[in-house]
Amino acid sequence: MLQSKHWRLLMGSMFLCFGNLIAQSDYIPLGHKQYQLIDRLDIKLRNDSVLGFTTMKMYERRSVTQRVAYIDSLDKLGIAPIPLSTIDRHNIQRLLASNREWTSNYNAYNSRKNLWGTFFKSHGNMFEVHTNDFHLAVNPVLGIQMGNANDGTGSTFVNTRGISVRGNIAGKLGFYTYLTDNQERQPLYVRQFVQKFTAVPGAAFYKSQENNTVDYFDARGGITFSAVNNKLNMMFAYDKLHLGNGIRSLFLSDFGAPYLFFKLKTRVWRFDYENVFTEMTATFRKTGTDRLLPKKYMTAHHISFNVAKWLNIGLYENVVFGRANGFELQYLNPVIFYRAIEGNLGSPDKATVGIDFKSNINKNVQLYGQLVINEFVFDAIKKYREGSWLNKHAAQLGFKYIDVAGISNLDLQVEYNWIRPFTYTHRDSITSFTHYNQPLA
Repeated sequence: MLQSKHWRLLMGSMFLCFGNLIAQSDYIPLGHKQYQLIDRLDIKLRNDSVLGFTTMKMYERRSVTQRVAYIDSLDKLGIAPIPLSTIDRHNIQRLLASNREWTSNYNAYNSRKNLWGTFFKSHGNMFEVHTNDFHLAVNPVLGIQMGNANDGTGSTFVNTRGISVRGNIAGKLGFYTYLTDNQERQPLYVRQFVQKFTAVPGAAFYKSQENNTVDYFDARGGITFSAVNNKLNMMFAYDKLHLGNGIRSLFLSDFGAPYLFFKLKTRVWRFDYENVFTEMTATFRKTGTDRLLPKKYMTAHHISFNVAKWLNIGLYENVVFGRANGFELQYLNPVIFYRAIEGNLGSPDKATVGIDFKSNINKNVQLYGQLVINEFVFDAIKKYREGSWLNKHAAQLGFKYIDVAGISNLDLQVEYNWIRPFTYTHRDSITSFTHYNQPLA
């Protein structure tokens, strides 16, 4: 089948790099509390050479840990380049304990007490195995959220139980998996979304239960490796990504269901260049199981540049397409303008471009924003207020203010998102900017 051949071609080129692999880890999961610490350090350091590239999330565990460990060592010597609060120092130690396989002294984070000499050997992980050529960390995933909605729903809840496994082999091949079983009852507006789009936000296949509850299984995982003296990082996974510095993203959000992707990250000098190749699920109607859901594809790339100590600017482009015989090979080129290729193919697909910025000011304020251009007709700009929808644009502007009014670890984030109608739609539903009946941005 051509479709499987295309993926074999992509994976084959990926594994050609195996012979020259160097140290590689997995990634810090989206939504983890470590992201808040990294945000604070990025703002205080003002575009650090490692922590300053924050647009593409998830973050690689190894590089983040080693950089934070370096900051911690300077702080202990009394020469830290930034002021750290007591809570910052506590969170730094928690991060290092959780990722201690990438610190210079693994045993420094041993727990004073453990269970049966096997469990809780450190404060960071329930179970760990660490040898010269293998590391494994296993943790339970437990989450309970309770609430109440005044829309007739009554009590609301989210109940999550599962397991998280991660590690690396010989320090060269990283791997991770995340498995949870979830039950939830959400407020009326969420249930209306589920009924309208036959999709639970953030989930794929689900089952409706009694009393307005839904049940779904969340499975994610992948492998990671690096080459070219750690300048080129590769990730093949079934998971989510978030492209941006805001709560929401107008480029690529983690709001929807997980999807299959292959990601290339190239970091040299002040540049960070990311390529993403994905296979997704096109719009469908839920009519039962035992059938193959329609497929669609997306390729995207984003380059960010630390222009100055206080400023990072990025350029973004993606194209969404569907093909009866699988992936469009011309979109596999990682260094090309997709809109030009899409035009050469006859303009059957949805191409979008964008620009973003991040500015760290005075070591306690960060400004950020995004601009998306899906369609631009200059003559119609002046008709914005006359009902013309020819120009399909979106914009985001926000700021983060840490240690508000001098109060340590009191942080504030404000964000505004503006989207023109039909910006993420297309003439064919298969090329709309959606996955599993959920928006991608």
